[in-house]
Amino acid sequence: MFPVTILEEISQIQVPPRLSVLEAVAFKQTVQELCQNDSTPSLIIIDFSQTTFMDSSGLGALVTNFKIAQAKGIKLILR
Repeated sequence: MFPVTILEEISQIQVPPRLSVLEAVAFKQTVQELCQNDSTPSLIIIDFSQTTFMDSSGLGALVTNFKIAQAKGIKLILR
């Protein structure tokens, strides 16, 4: 699970230095759990400030997360 900070209706997810095939499943699960929660956030910030590498699996997970958030009417911001 990725570290998540929740402040009112805003959730922030800290992405590790690498977002690759090894981390992609946990990344998707983290966002899915936030979106399926009873107290769904209105905004999810994905913090890439520490990330230096992302492979195609990480990018695919990011696209999937965007689609999940969009379907729930949740704004997604990449930082």
